[in-house]
Amino acid sequence: MRIVQLMLFYLAIILVGMALSWLSIALAIVAVIALAVIYHHIHILYRSSNMKLVDKLVKRRQKETIFAGLYAMTYGTKEERLYTMDAIIQRYKQPAIQYN
Repeated sequence: MRIVQLMLFYLAIILVGMALSWLSIALAIVAVIALAVIYHHIHILYRSSNMKLVDKLVKRRQKETIFAGLYAMTYGTKEERLYTMDAIIQRYKQPAIQYN
């Protein structure tokens, strides 16, 4: 009877270990996918010379104030540019951003 209990105990430990290893593999896969998505955006913003990709990214994210300012600088009128600059100044209180 003692051997059966011990065997079930070890089997439970092995199953828990396998579940944890599968969980860690799944987390690693999710982390790699997240890094790939983040790298794609960083590459477009900082290293890409393909202006079509940059333009597409700015158009998609123009609801955010920084990207709205970039979009207004390219396609907007003078009033829209001033409005977006005021919105950026109101949103971001850092002295470096307000100075620039």
